[in-house]
Amino acid sequence: MLNRTNRALLVTGLVLAALLLMRLGQQATVDPPGFALPAFEPGDVALLSVCAPARCAAFELRDGRWGWKDGSNTTPVDQARIAELMTAWQGGRRTRYKVAAEVTGSPAPEFGTMSQSTVEVRFERSPDDEIVSLEIGESAPDGGRYVMREGDRAIYVLDVPREDLLRTDVAAWTDREALRASTRSLDAFGLLNSAGRLEFERAGDSWLVTEPSELTADPRAVGRLLDEIGLLAALPEVGVNASIAARAQGLDRPRLSVWTRRGDTTTTWHFAGDAPDGRGVFVDREGGEETLQMAEPPMLARLDVSPDQIKDLVVLHFELTEGRSLRWSRDDREVTLNAGDGDVPEVALALSLLSPLRALPGEAVVTGEPVARLVLTDPDGEREISVYSEAEGTAAIAIDGRGVLVSSRLIERFDGLLD
Repeated sequence: MLNRTNRALLVTGLVLAALLLMRLGQQATVDPPGFALPAFEPGDVALLSVCAPARCAAFELRDGRWGWKDGSNTTPVDQARIAELMTAWQGGRRTRYKVAAEVTGSPAPEFGTMSQSTVEVRFERSPDDEIVSLEIGESAPDGGRYVMREGDRAIYVLDVPREDLLRTDVAAWTDREALRASTRSLDAFGLLNSAGRLEFERAGDSWLVTEPSELTADPRAVGRLLDEIGLLAALPEVGVNASIAARAQGLDRPRLSVWTRRGDTTTTWHFAGDAPDGRGVFVDREGGEETLQMAEPPMLARLDVSPDQIKDLVVLHFELTEGRSLRWSRDDREVTLNAGDGDVPEVALALSLLSPLRALPGEAVVTGEPVARLVLTDPDGEREISVYSEAEGTAAIAIDGRGVLVSSRLIERFDGLLD
């Protein structure tokens, strides 16, 4: 038989054991403090999207490349940015803790889930096979963001990776370099700006100016214009409220218009009024789906070019090859160069200024006697460049009967060969 002391110890032990079992049972029925997102490999994902209530950037993998899930959007997708997004999430993430076990109705505004500020991130193998689906809300006081997951009414806190990638506007996911390159396949484009009208048509790999018809454009200047025009498709769209305010101002008096044509499709952008908050210039896009976008003021300035700014200023292209020579003379000194001399570094540097020789903007005064001469000889005859004056980094020369300004570096380089 147990004595009184042993009986007391036994009862105490039984009570403690019962309490322990009760505690373990309670813990077994309490929701865990958080959850871990499933890890995945990029090859597992065929659909992904970053969406807000007002707009969505949704993508689909087709033939090994990502494109817009909406087939009507043909702008090229930034493949590297999508790879960065998947890399940031593929390792799996664990929530830090649970804020609310069950939310009925709408969550509290401070959570920002299921509200106008929510961003939904979704990775899927197929439309019916999701890997990750999260609604990301506001920032939590101690860091991280409030989140909800698909089929779970609880609120958690998660350290969201690469928040800078969670943008829903088309511009953020567009491959800007590919857009620039795509303009080379346009059939025609044009501008109507403060200087008047400029219009171009593609002829093979080059561009012809059709308006004004007497203008010959510098291919480099045309390339810069096309680069800028390509980026118009990537301009961010404005929000609904801003769009209403902009259209209320009236967009029928654009400051600058740009149009492009590829096949039977013409798209036009009208640069209209400034945004009230000074962020940029409203751009009204016509063609296909009409959209209101926002451009930064420097883009407007780069497109507001005049014919003089894109004029082809190449006045000479000369290479020292077999059967060709040149003679530079100043005062009583003279140097003659023939094929093979171009291998000398100093000579090659001087010749580079003739391949091609570009004029500078402005008028050249060529009067009196020239101070130096450059005579170019080839099997077809001679051409002469006469130098008349030098001032402030420029030199006035006469070539083929017309006076133009060139960089004074031309004179300096050829004078250096006289020593």
